[in-house]
Amino acid sequence: MTMSSKILVLKNLNLKIPGITKPILDGINYEVHVGDFVILLGSNGSGKSSLLKAIDRRYQIFTSGEISLAGKKLRNYKTADFCRRVITITQNCLESLFPNLTVLENCVLARQRFENKIFQLKINHNMQHYFKEYLSRYNQNLSDKLEVRVAKLSGGEQQALVLALSILAKPQLLLLDEHTSALDPAAANRLMQITATAVLENKITCLLSTHDLDIAIKYGNRILALKQGKIRHKIEALAKENISPSELLRDCY
Repeated sequence: MTMSSKILVLKNLNLKIPGITKPILDGINYEVHVGDFVILLGSNGSGKSSLLKAIDRRYQIFTSGEISLAGKKLRNYKTADFCRRVITITQNCLESLFPNLTVLENCVLARQRFENKIFQLKINHNMQHYFKEYLSRYNQNLSDKLEVRVAKLSGGEQQALVLALSILAKPQLLLLDEHTSALDPAAANRLMQITATAVLENKITCLLSTHDLDIAIKYGNRILALKQGKIRHKIEALAKENISPSELLRDCY
């Protein structure tokens, strides 16, 4: 790929939390290209979530090194601009929703926020029809629950709603921090399939953290494995196509 295709560049990224002797992240160097779907693999404590938090600027005061997004240093983005470009989904999806508002009200507020319009709630028939059809691509139940409060939805429905609204925003970078881990296996599998389809169809660059070898093998085009805050292994597209669970376990853990 050409230099211009790089969307995210990590240069000697370090993260050290005051009071903790050992670095959380230690010398991370990595490049993500436009359209990449990178699986961030590692056990608990490997630094996966911390890396995503450094990228979405939650840990910026404790980091050293450099992170660049679309050729611009991360710290130089204004907050509103950055939040439109980078969206994070965690297993606690209610961080991204208004639980006491309806599904439709959440949709309208999300669209107004992403379109940078004055904060006001406007709902009409056309909007209802649009979101009914749009949400059905992510979870069929949601299209019939536009007037239901988000707090009354199942965990799988809430996560599907967060994903749908995040894709609607068309971010440059989507960060998924084990977003299926709080769901039962069947719901997690459905959401993962929908996630992969949505990311690919909308050509969104994505980093997804997981400790699940099956997810790492089945999804994404590259793997970045971390262990104790350091890069343990990098697996590129050609190698990933034929890797087995035993090889992944041996090389990445």
